[in-house]
Amino acid sequence: MAAEYFLFRQIKQRLKDGSAHYFYIEPDLSETEQLKALCRHYNGHIRQRAVLCLGLKREVSALVELVERVNDWVEEVARSACSSLRRWMRPEFAGVFVGGLPDIFGLLKCTRADHRGIVSEIVDYLGREENNLALLTGLKTSNPHVARLCLHLLLDNPRFSTERIFKLAMHQHDPVVRYHAAQFMLNKPERVNAEVFALLLADRFAPVKQRVLQYAENHSLPVAEKVLKGLLLDSNSLVRQRACRLYSQHYGDPQSIYLAAFHHADSRPATRKAALLGLGELRYPQVLALAEAVTEAYPFGLYFAALNILVKHHGEDARDRLIQKLSHPELAIARLARRILLRDKLLVTLADLQSSYEKAPSNEHALLAFAP
Repeated sequence: MAAEYFLFRQIKQRLKDGSAHYFYIEPDLSETEQLKALCRHYNGHIRQRAVLCLGLKREVSALVELVERVNDWVEEVARSACSSLRRWMRPEFAGVFVGGLPDIFGLLKCTRADHRGIVSEIVDYLGREENNLALLTGLKTSNPHVARLCLHLLLDNPRFSTERIFKLAMHQHDPVVRYHAAQFMLNKPERVNAEVFALLLADRFAPVKQRVLQYAENHSLPVAEKVLKGLLLDSNSLVRQRACRLYSQHYGDPQSIYLAAFHHADSRPATRKAALLGLGELRYPQVLALAEAVTEAYPFGLYFAALNILVKHHGEDARDRLIQKLSHPELAIARLARRILLRDKLLVTLADLQSSYEKAPSNEHALLAFAP
């Protein structure tokens, strides 16, 4: 207590004796908040004392300020910040360090000095057995940056159960965490069992399903027919195509499934859209007739799929149809036509744009014709 009291007295004295002009601190701030502010003072002596004082007081709420000062341009301040952080490396503060992992790992991007030493010390500290719960809790946090770093630390540490980490990661809302967990498991074939496979294929993030289906294809692993039927109608084209190949290898032609889903009266628009796109990907001979039958009165997603199929098959011949739709009364359809024209790089002349501008039913339509 005496040391931090003495340091704070020194800081106050320097602030009073006129050696620290032009640095305003709100008078109503608590002592801790004042010290946090003084960590950014222009005077290096004051910054150093503020950092040491926070370390002695173990004010872990100032972790961000101390991590920032590790990269201070004054070497004495940087050393003091590292010393204060080491004072905090106790089991009861592990959760605070986990929450500050993005800032801590951010030190590795700094070019003023090499901070790998202090970052390694913190990683070793968090990897101790008594700090297991803090990292596992960090994996479940809503902060995606913290969760991603916790996942990497957990997977790199042999003390932790891989199966437990994987299950926690697959319940994380951040798709990047789930994707990295999936990739880690698939790189260890001995850990891939039916439960892991089912959990991965049920994930809502398309790249996870793509990776798993490619793994199944590469290793000639069968996937349950019921699961593949669901994936045949996925909204992602690459998932559909990989599921289609696996279904063809193990269960037969998926064409009948797509046709049944498209024609079924109770099928949702998203299902019908996926079925129509799937038939297009299979090069079903009658897919053009099905796409032509989908009019603007249908749900927008299904109409979008049909228009894409028509453009894909007709190429440049579909250009005139799309240009006409730039002046369609429904703004959403006009935007869709413009999007496809740009995506497929179809030729649009100045005369086409002028014609579309003259027919535009609203100012928004006119902007579509000339916006970049």
